[in-house]
Amino acid sequence: WVMQESYPNATVGPRLFLSTAGGAPGSFSELTLTGVDPSDNWPWTTRLAVVDLGPGTPNALFMGSDYLYRSSVDDPTSWTKVSADLFLGSQAVSDIEPVTVGDQVRLYLGSGMGFYFPGGPLTRVYRCDDAMAATPVLVDVTGDYPLGNVGDLAVDPNRPDRVYLARSEFGLSRLYLSEQG
Repeated sequence: WVMQESYPNATVGPRLFLSTAGGAPGSFSELTLTGVDPSDNWPWTTRLAVVDLGPGTPNALFMGSDYLYRSSVDDPTSWTKVSADLFLGSQAVSDIEPVTVGDQVRLYLGSGMGFYFPGGPLTRVYRCDDAMAATPVLVDVTGDYPLGNVGDLAVDPNRPDRVYLARSEFGLSRLYLSEQG
């Protein structure tokens, strides 16, 4: 199967399309998603990550608004909100980067829009070491990352604490590296 993200809309929220024919032209159908709140703060394109959990276990799906949602390829229409509001309702997940660490799934999440609120910027980077837990724990690892949209995250699969972050801002430093996850 092939899954494609699209632009959210204010009535239905995120939009996902599925092809069970390998992505052949005309084979995509829009999925009706349950468990998803259309009033969440969705990014301008739906953010989706797939995690291969190995033979005999359905792959996990993760999607982000200002909350983190989880599903599986067995039923990609049914989603569960597994986090609190990560960005105080004013931002959305701009990237989700999964990596397998032993028998655990680790996620890194970045946010976009970079707006300020009283007390500091809302741009955040989160790490979750137990993404498959009933209630995953997301830890703010923003550290000294300056204000700016997180455009992309990449994790070294052999060194899951090595994370690259591409900042999506004009005229500013754009590539960051963390060796501590």
